[in-house]
Amino acid sequence: MATDSRAPTSDEAASGTWSGSAGTRYTLVDDYPDSSGADILTGGTTAAVITFGFSAFAIPAGSTALSVQVQYYDGEAANGANNCGGRVKVGGAYYNAATHNPSGTTYTTRSDNWATNPKSAAAWTVDDVNGVGANALQAFGLNSTDSNPTWRFSSVRVQ
Repeated sequence: MATDSRAPTSDEAASGTWSGSAGTRYTLVDDYPDSSGADILTGGTTAAVITFGFSAFAIPAGSTALSVQVQYYDGEAANGANNCGGRVKVGGAYYNAATHNPSGTTYTTRSDNWATNPKSAAAWTVDDVNGVGANALQAFGLNSTDSNPTWRFSSVRVQ
């Protein structure tokens, strides 16, 4: 089975406190895989979400068994109890994956999978993944409902 991935190419939307400059935050995390934290994006100490734009997929017609994953490296500035997880925007609505507590100050690879389209609750179609129609994949990123202590991620992509 073939896979394809996309790095972020723009900031799509953000709420909460984030490091970096609005409009260019994607440049801090567009280098997947960055397991060393060469450049990072840090979420503040309150709930925060951020999503990124990307260049459209070109999945061939007739492709089957499609799924969407948000892959990223996360960590904390200091050990603590906070949470984060992947996020996608589909057909104008945002959907969050289940969250987890980052595992300390080293960066850990994570992957949150949407086996079905969260807007339609049906299997992903080629058009959905390619960004066409009412149930189109439009953005991806991360979410947190508890960011104290701060959490950070070093890279993210959609596959």
